[in-house]
Amino acid sequence: MLSAATNHRLLHALPPAWRRRVRHGVWFFRISRWSNLVLLSAALYMAALFLLEPEAALLARLGSWRLLVAVTATACITAGGYIINDYFDVQIDRINRPGTLIIGRKVHRRKALLLHGVLTAAGVLLGLLASPKVAALQVLAAGCLYLYSAVLKRSPGWGNVLVALLTSAGLLVPWLLFGQAKPMLWGYLAFCFLVSLIREVVKDAEDMRGDATFGCRTLPIVYGLPWTRKVVYALLALFAVVALGLPAYHQSPAALYNLVLVLPITFFALQLRTADTRLQFRRLSSLAKGMMAIGVLGMLIA
Repeated sequence: MLSAATNHRLLHALPPAWRRRVRHGVWFFRISRWSNLVLLSAALYMAALFLLEPEAALLARLGSWRLLVAVTATACITAGGYIINDYFDVQIDRINRPGTLIIGRKVHRRKALLLHGVLTAAGVLLGLLASPKVAALQVLAAGCLYLYSAVLKRSPGWGNVLVALLTSAGLLVPWLLFGQAKPMLWGYLAFCFLVSLIREVVKDAEDMRGDATFGCRTLPIVYGLPWTRKVVYALLALFAVVALGLPAYHQSPAALYNLVLVLPITFFALQLRTADTRLQFRRLSSLAKGMMAIGVLGMLIA
């Protein structure tokens, strides 16, 4: 891994035009949350390969151009959702994330809005190329993401539930393309919904200062941190039942693999009890994302 100083020297060794392109490329990857898009794409491919029947068609699905197009469409819609969320949150992020703010500081808001439109249109068109059903899901997701960013994010709970539903709904894309889902697909939908909901509530606790400044009415602001912790504990308990119980119920090999989640779930619960600062909630948010990654890998043996 190159140091920041080395990267800076390499960047300034380029011609000015290329330097601007590289900077804009870096900014695009940052505002589109590229690591989340990689995890999403991996989850969709894993679901297509290991959570659908018949197993004999695994290689055919792996080489399917329709799956590649559908995954790309979903990534475009998701990236557009991240960008429109940052577009509406410029003022809030000046308080919550001043060091990582890009839209409104390095990328003009109008350009961000245009980029959101381009990505959303590309996602819908690619979805239509893959399947009308996938296109319909992309249109619904794009509309819901805009509604969340513009309105529901500032209301207690509803925005969190909507984002969690959209996150888990992405796993439906392979099923819409090929059909014949294994029972564990629905278990993973519940898994993704719950861990996403936990992460969204924790992120609201992390962003309380900026949200409160601009009149947002998120769960931690309206009901306070003690009550919010109780909500997260209830969700965490339900998540543990789904993650550990459903694979065992369906006699899936993932039942044994998912035991590795016991440690992060326990650690999460212990850290949540004393979490009170922005940094502590940020770490819990990262831990929830890690649990999601563990679950995605579990699809290999579902």
